[in-house]
Amino acid sequence: MDPQAALPYREQVEQFRRRFRTGLVTLVFTDLAGSTLLKQTLGDREGVALIQHHHSVVRELLRQFAEAEEISTAGDSFFLVFARPSDAVRFAL
Repeated sequence: MDPQAALPYREQVEQFRRRFRTGLVTLVFTDLAGSTLLKQTLGDREGVALIQHHHSVVRELLRQFAEAEEISTAGDSFFLVFARPSDAVRFAL
């Protein structure tokens, strides 16, 4: 996701910041590399099923972080926000 695309979500991020009483938030943008080729190779039905499984895995992992949330998703990409940079790094790893 292009960081400029995050601008419409600014208020959502601000609400998150206020809720967790932090002056610093860490934004994480994900992208599933090769998803277009994956869908072309496997076909839409199987490709979409794998992307949906990916979404489930990302959301399950995100639930392990009490001070983080999903802001939006588009296709195979996620826009996530974390109250602590260390949690964002742990999530990414």
